[in-house]
Amino acid sequence: MHVPRAAARVPSLAPGLACAALALLAACGPAAPRAPRSVLLITLDTTRADVLSGDAPSRVLAPRIAALADTGVRFPRAYTVAPLTLPAHASILTGLVPPRHGVRDNHHGALPESAHTLAEVLSEKGFECAAFVSALVLDHGFDLDQGFALYDQPQLAERVVGEAYAERLAHDTARSAAAWLEGRSASRPFFLWTHFYDAHLPYAPSAEHLLRATGNAYRGEVAGLDDAVGVLLDALERSGLAQETLIVLTADHGESLGEHGEPTHGALCYEATMRVPFVLHFPGAPPLPGAARIASLVDLYPTLLARLGLPVPAGLDGIDLFAPDAPADRGVYFESYSGYFNYGWSPLAGWLDGRGKYLHSSQPEFYSSLQDPAERTDLA
Repeated sequence: MHVPRAAARVPSLAPGLACAALALLAACGPAAPRAPRSVLLITLDTTRADVLSGDAPSRVLAPRIAALADTGVRFPRAYTVAPLTLPAHASILTGLVPPRHGVRDNHHGALPESAHTLAEVLSEKGFECAAFVSALVLDHGFDLDQGFALYDQPQLAERVVGEAYAERLAHDTARSAAAWLEGRSASRPFFLWTHFYDAHLPYAPSAEHLLRATGNAYRGEVAGLDDAVGVLLDALERSGLAQETLIVLTADHGESLGEHGEPTHGALCYEATMRVPFVLHFPGAPPLPGAARIASLVDLYPTLLARLGLPVPAGLDGIDLFAPDAPADRGVYFESYSGYFNYGWSPLAGWLDGRGKYLHSSQPEFYSSLQDPAERTDLA
């Protein structure tokens, strides 16, 4: 903890006076944020940032997530590293961009054993680490289970249904994760990662969720995600863990829904698939927010370690978003190699900062992100 300069003379006082002076300084100064003991990471698959923006429709659609963001820190300019589930989660768990961890597409290779994942770091520090994932695109065979004592996933009996990955409903995943939360010993801190897949095609929300979404099937799936998030939050409260847990809610990528001619996601890198919801909810007062800066999924690794009071390894691509020296004008890297691997297209990579978004391929593009959020005017 940083001690104010005025306290430097205190040690020369008598011991009793020194203690009283330090107590007075602590009482009069700003309260330091309470360090969380545990972490709950929630990743929503295929969830657009604008669907959870905090506006009136999103509050009706997803009230539990809206309430979480209201009392947390929301980063409105947060981006994935790739519009694909496996590479994006590999970056969350390593703090590295895809060219460095090596996972460039959903079914082309696995995370190397040399990777030092967030779960491995926390496990080494005594955390109990568990993951509950909802689709076989994150099957343990892709080695994202490194460091997790429990890696719970759908059954392998049928890997693919039609053209979609086999999945389980978010509500079922949430109930399994909640049972783990309530059944574990409270003597150890925990890192719990839960992944919900419902918003991915095919969209098949329940009648209740479809009604909440005024008939929009995609948004209806997001309503279902909100209820699943509520199951986890309620379990935290019942277990008495809410006051010691840092909750992170984000998405691996968004969904195009036909924008720029892309029906879903994976091949292109426009805002609809690249910008993601990004919320951190602290058990006490949050740190001073740096929410105006651009954030990336690679930032979760160093940000979480720093908030837990643990050393941040050197050589990461992400930054601690709350560090006093975090650059306000930083830029972020992203890519999609799905077109390259699957269709023989040019590789697509890009860079986004305060000046705009550059897309590098055989046909470069440049957009002014703030003046042209729909990316309709190519300035290249």
